[in-house]
Amino acid sequence: MTLQAEGIRLVDSGSSDGIGKLREAAQILMGLPAKAKPLIHGPEDLKDVDFIEFLAESGKKALALGTVFPLLVLLTGPCSNEGDPNFLEEYLSQYA
Repeated sequence: MTLQAEGIRLVDSGSSDGIGKLREAAQILMGLPAKAKPLIHGPEDLKDVDFIEFLAESGKKALALGTVFPLLVLLTGPCSNEGDPNFLEEYLSQYA
């Protein structure tokens, strides 16, 4: 189970630990650009850079708002259904 999925499950069950898990997921996203930088080798990787920066900025904004909803929809979007792949899973599937 992903951090986000575990956080959502805990929030749904009324546990305050869920928000911590969701914040942790957002912080991981914020750190992606630094971790990915050594993997970027040329112009063909620019689409990856854009997506990684999008995820990092999304994590930053979700934390800055300080409410639960942006953290809940950080990777899934507000209109997704349970079991749908999240943005990151969908993106990574192109490399599988």
